[in-house]
Formats: sequence, C-alpha cells, structure tokens
Amino acid sequence: MTDKINALVVGAGGFGEHHARILSCLDYQAQPDLPIIDTLAVSRTRMASAEAMPETLSRDDRCTASRIVPVQIDSVIRLQRVLAELTPQFISICARDRQAGDTVHAAYASAALPYGAVLCEKPFSEATGDGRSLMACHALFNETNASRFGLELPMAVVVRNMLRSERLRKWFARAGQVQIVWAADIRRKNMLINDLALHPWSLLHPVFEISVIRVKNLQTRARIDLELKNRRSGRRIDGRITLKNSGSFRGIGIDDTTIVFESSASGVKLIRLAQPLDNASRIAHARTAGQAVLQVENPLAQNILAVLRQRPVVGLRDTCASQLFLERLHGWRRTIK
Repeated sequence: MTDKINALVVGAGGFGEHHARILSCLDYQAQPDLPIIDTLAVSRTRMASAEAMPETLSRDDRCTASRIVPVQIDSVIRLQRVLAELTPQFISICARDRQAGDTVHAAYASAALPYGAVLCEKPFSEATGDGRSLMACHALFNETNASRFGLELPMAVVVRNMLRSERLRKWFARAGQVQIVWAADIRRKNMLINDLALHPWSLLHPVFEISVIRVKNLQTRARIDLELKNRRSGRRIDGRITLKNSGSFRGIGIDDTTIVFESSASGVKLIRLAQPLDNASRIAHARTAGQAVLQVENPLAQNILAVLRQRPVVGLRDTCASQLFLERLHGWRRTIK
C-alpha cells in the first residue's frame, strides 16, 4: 500500500510556487511508487499571501493533493512550530530572507531534516570567502535523515541525461578546452557568483575535478578561470566560466562545438551549434539553426521526484562540494579534510 505523507513548501512565492504546483499535481497512476500527498502546506512570510494559494492550486484539474493549507513562516521559530504541528515527511525550502538572503536555507534545512526528506533551493547558504557556510553544511551529516537531503540543481539533472548518451560522453572525454557562458537577469547586483555559479559548476562536476585558478568578479559580469582534470583519464585542460547579469544565453563550448540550453515549462532542450562559443550574443540569435541533440523533462520535477523516492540527484556530499566551490570563488583557500 502506498504511504500517505504531509508535505511543506517553505517560501511558496516566486520559484517556490513551482514546487507547490508540482507537489499538488503528482500523477500516481503513472508513478504508483510515489508517496501520496495527504496535506500540502504552502507558506509565505505573510499569511494573507499564503491564503490565496490553496484555492489557486486546487482549481487545477490535475490536483491530486487531498488537502492544501496556508501557513505563515517568517523565521526559524515559526518553521519549528509548523513542523511540530504538521509533521511533514517532505519539505521544500525555497525561502529567501531580506537580511540573511539564501543563508536562511541552512537554518531551515537544519530544522526540517529531522522530520523527513528535504529539497533545498540553491545555494545551501550564502558564501562569503571565510568558509563559515561549510560548517552548517557539514553539520547536516549528523542528522538522522542526512541521506534524504537534496539540493535543487536543474543542470545536475541535465548533465545526468547528457552522460547517458554515448556521443555526449565521448565529447566530454575528448575535450581540449571547456567554456561555459551563463546569463540571467538577477536583482541582487552584488551576488552574481552566489546566484549563478552553481549552474555551470553542476554541468562540470560529474566529469571533472575542478581547480579554481583566478576569479574576476564585477557587479554585472564575472570570469572564472579553471583547471579541469578528467577523473578517468587524468588529462588536465583549461576551463572558463563567464557569468553575466543580463540576457538569457546559456551554453557550453567544448573545443569548436557549442551546446545551447533552452529552458521552457516542459523542460530543457539542448541544441548543438557547429561554431565556437566566443560570440555568445550572435549564437543566441542563431539557436534555431542548430541541431537538437537532447530534450530533458522538467528538471525541477525530476529533483522533487528523486527526493520523494529518497534518492536525491544532488545529495549532501555534493551539496558540500558545491558550497566549497562557492567559498573558493570568494577567495577561501583552506583544504577540507
């Protein structure tokens, strides 16, 4: 018999609304192994904002949650009260605090993990270059449900699908140089690295051992020079990540070939272009002339389903590795033992 569970979305505004919608519309006929959501609680920092969501979600013809309720969470103390009352076995953490930023993810995850599986929006915590964020990350290893923690990295899902393709695996293995351009319009002008760097990092992580060589960080643009060591062959190559606070172009270039990532409501499409990545703006307008090489179904949904099945795509060990990468981009150089 399929288990029934309660679920909680902490911070169901903005991107958290997508978490809530997916959880409220789970298809149990297509995926009978999933636990059934009995009560789904959706939180905002103000109760008035939270109260509008249950009706909106329930009107969807695909809604399968038995009950959707609003709750107010604006602090760790309020979260602890909701957790004690609802006892959710699945918690999505999507909140961002006005003062603490994404550092609130670490505090909320620590409170939530004893209750069940946790899916946390990236990053796990703000990185500042002093290594402090790693202490909170490593502390989660002591929790009972440490193996059920997942970090929501959409490109980790994409690259997992890429590496199932023999052609794309060989493309990575033979690489002589790797470049990634990642652009988005972000509101926090001084948080370019914390907001964007984990997307390209997660594209590289399964294949390469990454060493940070130098970082040039401006408010609207950052360049990160890397040394990439192929874990299988031991070959060392140059890598570069360019982050931009403008536009929407996202692509990876390996030698003279480029793959562009196009996101939509249904998922991510990978389009191969027979030209280098150097002129990203020109390539962005030429995407339709490329060859589609892979279609990846909604990565967020895949991350949610993986954590519901207690097999997170990005587990706690990789979450700590992602946090270490961010700290090193901010100048931290100590070694983790």
